Amino acid sequence: MRLSDHDLLQLSEEELLELPEEVLHRLSVKLLYDLKEARVIIQNTNQSEI
Repeated sequence: MRLSDHDLLQLSEEELLELPEEVLHRLSVKLLYDLKEARVIIQNTNQSEI
């Protein structure tokens, strides 16, 4: 994971809307990687429960 739980708790919708475009792009890439990794973890967990 690229963002920690603490990082995520610090983000708010208002802050995201105020971020400069370049920072928002970098954050979007980190969030995309984290989302993909989380989905793989969930899929692996679900398959191991079957």
